[in-house]
Amino acid sequence: RPDVGPISTGEDDNGPWVECPHDGYAHLPGSPVHRRRIWVQAESIDIVDRAEGAREHGVSGFVHLHPGVRVTKNNDGRFQLVTP
Repeated sequence: RPDVGPISTGEDDNGPWVECPHDGYAHLPGSPVHRRRIWVQAESIDIVDRAEGAREHGVSGFVHLHPGVRVTKNNDGRFQLVTP
């Protein structure tokens, strides 16, 4: 099982955030660590994923949503989630 944590919190220009890493990809060359930071504000949730390691890797990211949530892409490249 991967090592998870530690969970860290803070605040920056985007507001308060929480972040946690895990080493679930340590078996890959360069032992990459996945780190996710989430900012939650009154009108938005921002999620940033980083994969850091000693080698270069292609990555894909997924956010699992309830089937009733509708996702639209805004003109600024951000996504809007609309709940039923």
